[in-house]
Amino acid sequence: MRRPALLLSGAALALGTVLLGAAACGSSSGGGSNGAGVSNGGQSAVAHQNGGIVKVALSGDIDYVDPALAYYQNSWQIEYSTCLKLLNYPDKSGLAGQELVPDAADLPKVSADGKTYTFTIKPGFKFSPPSNAPVTANVFKYAVMRDLNPDQHSFAVPFLGDLVGASDYNAGKTKTVPGIKVSGNTISFTLTQADPTFPTKMAMPFFCAIPVGTKVDSNGLHSLPSAGPYYVSSYTPHQSIVVKKNPNYHGDRPAYASEFDYTQLTINPNQGTLEAKNGALDYINDAVAPAQNRQLYQQYGPGSAGGERFFANPCLCVRYMGLNTSRPALSNPMVRQAINWAIDRPGIIQTMGYKVGTPGAKIMPPGVPGAQYEKEIYPLTSPTSSDIAKAKSLIKQSGVKTPIKAVLYTCNTDPCPARTQVMQQNLKAIGIDVQIDQFARATQFTKEGTKGEPFDIADEGWVADYPDPYDWVNVLLNGEHIPSTNGSNYSYFNNAAFNSRMDAAAKLTGNQRYQTYGKLATDIQQQQAPWAAWDVDNNIDFFSARMGCTVYQPVYGMALNTMCIKK
Repeated sequence: MRRPALLLSGAALALGTVLLGAAACGSSSGGGSNGAGVSNGGQSAVAHQNGGIVKVALSGDIDYVDPALAYYQNSWQIEYSTCLKLLNYPDKSGLAGQELVPDAADLPKVSADGKTYTFTIKPGFKFSPPSNAPVTANVFKYAVMRDLNPDQHSFAVPFLGDLVGASDYNAGKTKTVPGIKVSGNTISFTLTQADPTFPTKMAMPFFCAIPVGTKVDSNGLHSLPSAGPYYVSSYTPHQSIVVKKNPNYHGDRPAYASEFDYTQLTINPNQGTLEAKNGALDYINDAVAPAQNRQLYQQYGPGSAGGERFFANPCLCVRYMGLNTSRPALSNPMVRQAINWAIDRPGIIQTMGYKVGTPGAKIMPPGVPGAQYEKEIYPLTSPTSSDIAKAKSLIKQSGVKTPIKAVLYTCNTDPCPARTQVMQQNLKAIGIDVQIDQFARATQFTKEGTKGEPFDIADEGWVADYPDPYDWVNVLLNGEHIPSTNGSNYSYFNNAAFNSRMDAAAKLTGNQRYQTYGKLATDIQQQQAPWAAWDVDNNIDFFSARMGCTVYQPVYGMALNTMCIKK
């Protein structure tokens, strides 16, 4: 559900809600990210000026700047450099960038039963103007309470379901959340059951420090103080964003530029690419024209004479066809398996541009712990005659009569129409007639998350909320609590045996957790095939000649706060 802006464009693939975030997806050193002159720690190794205004444009817009609601990848990229959280991910590329580190607090103390996490807030942090208030433990209590407020409609609510009293408070039944307690400079969270991923969840931007008393607003505030290296000083929806350096921030994260001016939020990618080439813009991600990727890579990629300006980094994300198991057309698992054998993964990717991704057929992308234990079941190459024969045989064994009529939902902007035409052709070859319905991305997203919506295939993708297998397997495929609206289980997969295995896996820790999830994901795809995954995306970033100090953070993308203007 996270970051749908990522899926609007085949260029930058800028998930979520919570969309679109890992080798491949995270274990890479950043595909040359450090070649621009920055160590993994994000410290500048090139001659640069302190200060200066960086000019930025987006093609896919953002959703919100309010931490309680922001869920697009472009929004989270901004919040990575504006938020102060209890814990955070460091300004590093590769696997090091997925390791939780202290931010406003030290690493938590955990009770013997694994249900209570206690954080101690470090002194010295202050909010940006006009607040200038100190950051205290109460600040984080207020942020969580605001997220849970039923009038806020925050996307954070599903991640707080195990917090004692959270559900009743969110339902309006109580006035307090007994699972949150503050004492001096400490804040503790008590859960109904042990959850080893709780610290990871608290590192999400939903739980940024915000001043106590910040207004509850389901439409999202357009400006509010933050306590990280930067803050959003102004936001005009669909037009512009100004991100300024926080003069009150004295933490250990770098902040080189004085300001980031997002002058356009819906720029045409051809125009965006042209302006980044000639220096009228300093940085674009989802505004790179896919048709120009090959030329840009050859001219500005790794080892280029003028210095690397074009980056293609694998993200913690997967594109997939969500196969709606609740509808008659695809209710038989053999039919869904057949689809996995028949689709042309490289051919679909080819419609989106050079360097946009690599074929993938797993639930979890490389870089997510546990993905190394998930087996590849379906072909990553274009289907052979034997693959097509196998797909046809599976449909014949299923007993489902052909032609099978199926409705596919996709977006109405490039490259969605082109790639779904390839999918349509692939499936026609095995006796599945696909009707393609196109929508604005936000509309598509809403429709697919509505239980009972008459679609059979969802052209979808997911960007990691956080790098843990729970965020892929349980969040996207556990059918125990599929909501009537705003769901993310687009295959409406609800298998009691697998639900039980998911619940059990969630309680495990360490390598046992990752091995269990790898086996679980393998079995789901092999036996039930609720997805036909086809791609692991690259994030595409393009800079003007004057920019340096780039660090590709595997969870959030290029870190704004490490970017600098060369001398």
